[in-house]
Amino acid sequence: MNNLSCYLYAIEICTPGLLNWQQAQPILANSLPYKLTSDPIPEAKILSVKEKRRASATVNLSLHIATQLQQTMQIEANLLKPIFASSDGDSDIFNYLSTELAQPEPAISPTLFHQSLHNSAAGYWSIATRSHTPSLSISAGDYTFSNGLLTAMSEVVLTQIPTLYVAYNLISCAPLDKINPMLTWFGMGLGFSTKKMPQTLAKITLKLVAAKSETSLVNTSLEPLRKGNPIACSLPLLEQIAKRGLTDIYLDYLPPYSLKINLEEYYQ
Repeated sequence: MNNLSCYLYAIEICTPGLLNWQQAQPILANSLPYKLTSDPIPEAKILSVKEKRRASATVNLSLHIATQLQQTMQIEANLLKPIFASSDGDSDIFNYLSTELAQPEPAISPTLFHQSLHNSAAGYWSIATRSHTPSLSISAGDYTFSNGLLTAMSEVVLTQIPTLYVAYNLISCAPLDKINPMLTWFGMGLGFSTKKMPQTLAKITLKLVAAKSETSLVNTSLEPLRKGNPIACSLPLLEQIAKRGLTDIYLDYLPPYSLKINLEEYYQ
C-alpha cells in the first residue's frame, strides 16, 4: 500500500499507574521507573445516571478515554467519527453468559446480554453525545491495535472527518484467563484529522511492509505491560511521541505484514 498520512490531534492513555497522558509523559519520555498499581477503572462521567447503572467496565473505560480525547481536540462530538477497538470486548460478560448457558435452566439478564455486543461502547457513546455519526467497532485478536489504527487513519483520509480512535482491553477472568492471560486492563486513544490546526501535535504516516520484529520499549520497566495486554503494543508509539522521536516503529499486523509507523514532524 502507499503511505497513509494525517495529523495527530490528541493522545490519551488509561491503565494502572498511567491514568492519563499527562501522568504518562514523564515516565515515557525520561524512562522513569513504572510501577503497576491497583487503580480502578474510571467512570465515564459523560453517561447519565440511568446509563451509568447499566454500563459495564469496558464501556466506562472506553468512553472515559473518548471523552478526554474529544475535549482535547475541542471538536463537537457529533462532528467526530468514533472508532472503537478491542480484541476481547466485555470478556467478563462473555464468561457470565457462557457459565449461565451451561446451567440446566439458564436465566440470562437482558441488560448483561446487550453488553455482550462488540459495539456496545459505540452505542453508549452515541447515546451519551447524541451523535448520529456512523461508528466502527473492530476486533482482530492480538493484531487489534494495528488494524484499528490503520482503519482509523484510512477513514480520516477517505471521509475527511476528524476521528477518535479508542482501543481497550480488560483482564480476562477465569477460566478465560488460562486461554488469554493479561497483566492488567489497558486503554488508549488517538485523535486524527487531515487538517493542521493550532492543537495539532504531529504528522503521522503508516505503511504496510514485510513482517519485521515488533518494536520494544526503551523504558524496560514498561515491557511487562507492553507484553501483558494486546492493546499495550501501542506503548512504543506513545514513547516516541513523548520523546519527540523520529525513529520508525513496527507493530505486528496480519501475517505476513507489519505496520510501519513514522512520526514525520512535531508542532508542539
